Amino acid sequence: TDRLRAAASGNGDAAVALKCLVLLRILLARGAFILRDQLVAALVRHPASGRNPLALAAFPLGRSFAAATWVRFSARLLELLLLLPDSSHDAADADYLIALPNPHVIAELSAYASVADAVRQAPPPSSAPQHNGLIWELIRLAEEDRVAAERNIAARVHEMGERLATLTLADAVELVCVLRQVEESTSSPADWKWAGLDEAVVGEARRLRERAEEVVLRRTEQERRLVRRGTAGSMSVRVLTGGGGCGEAVRFGSTRWSSTRR
Repeated sequence: TDRLRAAASGNGDAAVALKCLVLLRILLARGAFILRDQLVAALVRHPASGRNPLALAAFPLGRSFAAATWVRFSARLLELLLLLPDSSHDAADADYLIALPNPHVIAELSAYASVADAVRQAPPPSSAPQHNGLIWELIRLAEEDRVAAERNIAARVHEMGERLATLTLADAVELVCVLRQVEESTSSPADWKWAGLDEAVVGEARRLRERAEEVVLRRTEQERRLVRRGTAGSMSVRVLTGGGGCGEAVRFGSTRWSSTRR
């Protein structure tokens, strides 16, 4: 991380930055558990400067345009990988997913969709010099990330399909937005056709999004009915203040919370 930060703040040595990014990516995937924890902390905020050493969107292109382009892409992809669930377990395992609350599953689906979308927008392999083994190693690692993201997206789409009836209005709206992001990840540049998500996965996401939109409509109508019922059955929507400054309780006719156990 120190060398990566120095390369980014100095003359923009793309070769050094590429070496650092390849090593950091491998350590994140295959390093010891304690090392991964330390790595995440160091990459999110550098201990000395307090800056994120992966914030390389403005990495100088210099004379090595192709290498610098891949530095920018790989740093951004590594940032997104840090947001994924802990890799010490199989994140697509059904037992793991079934134990998660709905908002967590949707958040993880969004994180994996962001990874797939980032890989889809990567520079094409045709821009990589044949002699640059570092770039081709990053291409291989990016393909691994795309395949893993696709598998995890499919698992979470399936899991949310089983939970549609349990979604709140807010969760249903969030799920629709995330699934639209998944649908947009199917297309890819003409010279890198493998970068998009598999059409079968996108098709499942599209069908789930259509069902989720129906849930949004139903939940919205239910909320409107509750609001109308509460307004019509309430004696007052104001709190009356007595002469001593104490608020007088107001009885409401709504039965929305009547079944709440105390």
